[in-house]
Amino acid sequence: MALQVHQFNFPTGFDNSVQVGDLVYYVPIVGNAGGFDMSSTDQVTFFGQVYAIGSNYINVLYDDVGPAIPSTNHYMMFSKNPEVNVSRLTGSYMKVGLRNNSTESAELFSVGTEISENSK
Repeated sequence: MALQVHQFNFPTGFDNSVQVGDLVYYVPIVGNAGGFDMSSTDQVTFFGQVYAIGSNYINVLYDDVGPAIPSTNHYMMFSKNPEVNVSRLTGSYMKVGLRNNSTESAELFSVGTEISENSK
């Protein structure tokens, strides 16, 4: 078992909520429906941990005897490390942005979060 660093380049950028220490998972993209990529949720694979972040790249620390390196045929997901991020959102203001990259109509049925007010 040897730890390696792999760099993923994102020419169009990536989600700015990704932090060093976040966990990286991926699933294969299995098709396209309504302009959206579809993936198989029963094949979620843990890859590694975010090691460094640049303006258009992310370095991931991974075990070289683990799963294969994700390719452009995979959808990558990032999860906050539960050992580091154990509290809920705090504050009295929150800004949320939602994007739809499809040219077809889509419906959003629900958005939710947990918020703990930290001042009164």
